[in-house]
This record gives sequence, structure tokens and C-alpha cells, in this order.
Amino acid sequence: MNLGELSGLSPLVARRGEYLEVWRGVCAAELGDALEIEQKDFDGAFESELERLADPEVVRSSGRVDAALQATATCLARRGVPLSQLLAISACGTAAAERVLGSAITPDTLSALSNLAALRARAYVRVYRDHGDPERARCAQPLIPLRRDGAEAGRARAGLVGRSAAIEAAREAAELSAKSRRDVLITGEDGVGKETLARLIHDLAGEDRAAFVPVNCAAVPTNLAQSELFGHSRGSAAADYPGLFRAAQGGTLFLRELTALSPEVQAQLVRVLDDRRVRPVAGSADVAVDVRVVASTSRDIDGVLSRGELRPDLLAKFRSSTIGLAPLRERTDDIEPLVEHFLSTFCHRRCGCIWGVSQSALDVLLAAPWPGNVRELRNAIEHAVTTGEGGLIELGDLPPVLTRGVEPRAARDANASDLPSLAEAEIQLIRTTLGHFNGNKVRAAMSLGISRHKLYDRLRKLGI
Repeated sequence: MNLGELSGLSPLVARRGEYLEVWRGVCAAELGDALEIEQKDFDGAFESELERLADPEVVRSSGRVDAALQATATCLARRGVPLSQLLAISACGTAAAERVLGSAITPDTLSALSNLAALRARAYVRVYRDHGDPERARCAQPLIPLRRDGAEAGRARAGLVGRSAAIEAAREAAELSAKSRRDVLITGEDGVGKETLARLIHDLAGEDRAAFVPVNCAAVPTNLAQSELFGHSRGSAAADYPGLFRAAQGGTLFLRELTALSPEVQAQLVRVLDDRRVRPVAGSADVAVDVRVVASTSRDIDGVLSRGELRPDLLAKFRSSTIGLAPLRERTDDIEPLVEHFLSTFCHRRCGCIWGVSQSALDVLLAAPWPGNVRELRNAIEHAVTTGEGGLIELGDLPPVLTRGVEPRAARDANASDLPSLAEAEIQLIRTTLGHFNGNKVRAAMSLGISRHKLYDRLRKLGI
């Protein structure tokens, strides 16, 4: 990570007193009675951290930044603050920054906060594993600090996760479709998220389109498809079956795998899309329907047309509103935000705190071909959360089909080459802390959470 990206923290560092007060308030609101840190400890640890990050000499050195962050973790670990709580407090920093700076907050500041959260998490976990109580380094709370800015988090809540150009284009197309009454066809391989996009179109259309009715056309027997979609009449209102079109009245009917419908049913569907009226099987009168149809197919359009499996007149109804979703292997920029989104989903179910994915595991996720697309990635993260034991998903936690042929040791060694050793990190931490307090060992020891005699002992053993 380019440390210059932390320069956006300057507005917060300049107002750190106000920032700390708001930050404490956000944490209290988010964590409530679960917050296990006193005000003086909160202020002492994080004010010192912000002061260190205000020093240009510190920010220019990855070792010094890491040492400053480790100092915070060491201080709070020795005061009994669980790792999950510390990570949750860090995650609240972005919300606090938005309140302090308001409309004046810049993308640079949001980016710097996101980068700082990632650096903090790595440093904090390392300290807890090396120095803290092993039990406190394990997952203890359903809290996952996701490293997303506000805009990306908002998009995730809207249902379509990702930051690639392909996903941005799909979002824009969904917004345009939602504003109109047009029917939509979504194309893409199995597992790319076609139903998710359909639901997004439905949600963006507003509260007046309340019903979302999905149906898998491939699972409906051919001889029952007409009755299932359009209903059937048995001579009395009590025995009539309204059908899925009327069940979706005022909302959206999602037809998954449109090409699985027979040509006869497709012909009837063309008429319904033209007239917005359905005639139940064995019925004598048409019934008006107000339904948006969103259909999907995972098959090649030209192929199904040439084989007569899709009627040209039905395809023509969707020609002006067809949205294609690219396979995951063509939009690897979406893998990391998708992983974070699925971590949030599955960690809360498991009641554990997993803050992220190790670099070696992430490299495997980024390089995988993902024939099952987003659905396969979702299953892989669920597997990792279920089988993993620590606060970080490691290579061995991933499904074996992804890690077959990968050398875990080599991957770990390659990623560890840029990290300082434990002794080097401790030396950096102590030197930075002493420098911050102008050599005052009493104040340095208090900040580090150790006694003055313990500090003297470490200085002697480390040769400082």
C-alpha cells in the first residue's frame, strides 16, 4: 500500500479532539453495553495513535506506521479489550469522520480511512496473536469491520455488490429500467447474479411495486406451464387458481430461464406482454394484469434462436431492455468486495468476528476461474467461515478444489518477506513510542501498557 494514501487523514488529525469525542459516541451507540473500554483508555490509545500519524516522518515509513498501530493494540490488549472489540471500534472511525467533517469530507479522506482500517486490522491481529491472550485473539463478537467507503457500502445494501465497470454499467441499466415500465431480459452464465439484479430493478421501482414473484421455468412441467403462469378456471371462484401473473399484480414476475418455456407458452407470453391481459386455462374472459416481467437466460441467445427454442417475436419484446452480466472471471475487481459482503453475511450467522482474508488466500480467490461465478464464490466463503478457526481466513480454510496444487508454505513465505520480524517490530514500536515522548521512559511505559521496570528490561535485552 502506498503510504501517501494516508495523507487524507490530515483534516481529522487537525481536529482530533473533536474526532475522538464523536468517535466515542459512535462506538457507544453501535456497541452499547458490549463496549469494554473506559474513556481514558480510549482517548489515551487513539489520541496517541492520531498524534503519531500526524508526524510526516512516521507516515513516510511503513515500519513506523505499523509500530504506531501496534502501540495502540498493545496498550488496549493489556487492558483486556478483546480483539473483536478493537476491530469494531476501528470500523466506527469512518462513521465518526463523516459526522465530524459532514459535507466537507473528501474521497481522499474516505480512501485514507479505508486504507488505515486495513493496516490497523493487520497490525492489531499480529499483536494479539504474538503478545495477547490467545483466547482474546479468537473470534468473540459478531462484528466485521468491512473496508468499504460509504458509497460502496450503499451499493452493497442496494443488492448488487462490486466495483467493476461491468457492475457499474449493470447498476445504471437497472436504474433506467426501474424508472420505466419496460420488461427486461437479463443474460449471463449460471451464478452471475441475474436474480439479484432482477430484485434490484424491482426494489428501485419503488414501494408501489411490492410483489416480487420468482419462478424457475425449467422446473415447471410443460403441460402445467400455462396454468402455473396464467391460472386456470374450474367454474367456481373458490376452486380457481389465479396463476403467477396475478400473484405478482402491481409488482414483478421474474421468469428464470425463459427459454425453457415451450414455443406455445412463449406465444401466449407475447400476447400478455402486448395487451397486459391473461386468460386462465378453461376460462372464458381475459383478466387485466399490471406486472413488470423480468426474464433471464443463461443460454446463448443466437444459439437458442437458431434452434427455435426462443421465439423471435418474444425476444423482440426485450431487445431495447436487455442487460448482460459478465462472468466473474472477467470482473476480478468484484471479488474482494464480494468476499467482504459474504463475510458479513456468514460471520453474523456463525457469531464470530473474521476481519478479512490472508494475502495468500486472497491470491487464490483472485486467480480462480470460478466456473460457478458469484454463487461458487459465496459457497467458498461459507465453507471458509465454517471451517476456519481464527480471525483471518487462511489458505487452508478454503475449499480443497481451490487450493489443489498451491504451496501454502511458499505462499506464506512470499507474503511474509515484506513484514518485520517480531523483534524488529518490537524495536520499532519502542523506539517510536520513546521518540513520541522525547525519551521519557515513564510516559512511554504507560503508553505501552507495561511497567517502567519491564521497559528497562526490554531495552536491555533488545540492545536499544
